[in-house]
Amino acid sequence: MSGVISHDQDGWRVAGWAYRGYLNYVLAEVRHDRALADAVELAISFQGLHLPLEDQVADQRLRPILVRVADEVIEGARPVSVDGRILDARSQDQFRQAVAELRALFTSWWTA
Repeated sequence: MSGVISHDQDGWRVAGWAYRGYLNYVLAEVRHDRALADAVELAISFQGLHLPLEDQVADQRLRPILVRVADEVIEGARPVSVDGRILDARSQDQFRQAVAELRALFTSWWTA
């Protein structure tokens, strides 16, 4: 099963474990903001997050968090785990590479 983060026609489709790994970090960052937490929890449940969010204010608040978490994953500061088990080095490399592709999409989506 895979997950997707999309914006208009462009999208990031990735294996479910990488999708959940990334969004679980995002969820941890927004857990005190009920509107953002609800949006991220829903995205995890349905394996899809479409940006911009319907709530433009929430969308604007979520964007910098998505970018920061992506940057931290790419830097290796946020390793991916599945069921509480940190994955091997090869999987970590795959996770960082996939999130780097997402990060590039963020740049194209939000700098135009």
